[in-house]
Amino acid sequence: MAANLPLESRIRLERTLTDSEARTVRPDSIVAGPTIKDYCSRLPWRESLFEFLGPLEGRTILDLGCGYHPTPIYLALAGCRRVYACDVSPRAVESMAALAENVGVSNRVKVFVAAAEALPLETGSLDLVHGESVLHHLDLELAGAEIRRVLKGNGRAAFKHPLGQNPLLELARDYLPYSFLFPSTIVRAST
Repeated sequence: MAANLPLESRIRLERTLTDSEARTVRPDSIVAGPTIKDYCSRLPWRESLFEFLGPLEGRTILDLGCGYHPTPIYLALAGCRRVYACDVSPRAVESMAALAENVGVSNRVKVFVAAAEALPLETGSLDLVHGESVLHHLDLELAGAEIRRVLKGNGRAAFKHPLGQNPLLELARDYLPYSFLFPSTIVRAST
């Protein structure tokens, strides 16, 4: 149902839903280990995703739809020169900024509130784009064009998506609580 809403209405809905998660997240409890290898080893698909992205040292990366996940922190700890953490939720972005400050990487993790369909980044300014469980929230045509715009010519984007385009899973996402995991797929692209 959300996919049928006009873009601005869908963004408002996503903002409200993600902001409502803020009260259930304890930022001090989500960083599980000191390295990106620790973070990736917890989930096999994450190892594949970051292997595709390649070396992180000195790179500029966007974590699209960061939510309350510590991925931007691990990217900074892995040596990224600049990590942009973006979400439509002001509370998620505030939480990420606080976490970056607490871990001591706020000089490399920059946060902002924006939709993927209109990123406030310069054309060709990113080496990499990363996203987890974000694609089903986007207008893929608009967001894809925007991601291509901000990536450098040899840039890469990698996304993990839990839903695919299965209508039954989409129905479940719209009407059931998220107390269980959906099957995952990995979408990878390079320009």
